[in-house]
Amino acid sequence: MKQTFLFAALLFRGLDALTTEETITASVSRLSNIFLKNCKVIRDEGTGSSKGFCFVELNSIQVCGSYFDCMLLKDVLFHLDNDEYVTMFEMRT
Repeated sequence: MKQTFLFAALLFRGLDALTTEETITASVSRLSNIFLKNCKVIRDEGTGSSKGFCFVELNSIQVCGSYFDCMLLKDVLFHLDNDEYVTMFEMRT
């Protein structure tokens, strides 16, 4: 039987190579007071620079959906490191 794991995280992609966990955390926190469990920028092992995506872990899938709804209601693009990003949400089980 195949096990299914649910991971309560937002995926941000298309990020700048210099993006850090701190800048992501600050940007995410600006839109909502939702507690972030973890923020992990995926980095190149050789250079240490961002590979252009990260995961922001939240408390539950419902919280992820609520955060996304908050972004849609405010009708804003997500701003990070002076760039704008379109937000998308997908839940797979």
